Amino acid sequence: MPQEDGIAVGLAAFQNENYWYFLAVRRHTQHAPALELVLEKRSGKQTETIARVALDDAARVKLKIAANARTYSFYFDEDGSGWKPLRENDDGSILSTDVAGGFVGAFVGPYARAE
Repeated sequence: MPQEDGIAVGLAAFQNENYWYFLAVRRHTQHAPALELVLEKRSGKQTETIARVALDDAARVKLKIAANARTYSFYFDEDGSGWKPLRENDDGSILSTDVAGGFVGAFVGPYARAE
């Protein structure tokens, strides 16, 4: 969970710098909601926010990415309340070598960035 403004922390599914997903929690103390969960998707040269939800004053948020063949689903759990879908069955073919080129496979793991 980010403790200050301008930091996004979460999980990335990464094929290369132009093809990825970023599931992240952001903090904005200057406006409400103070916490939000966002899902960004980059395909080629375009990055878009494909899902977002305001988070209550959660002390802990768990994130999960589930892949099934070419579909990807993204889930969150606020303070142990159980897994909720943020976006399900998104076409994840952007992470494939056929679409993105390069090596075979994608990396999934923790990621943080300053915004």
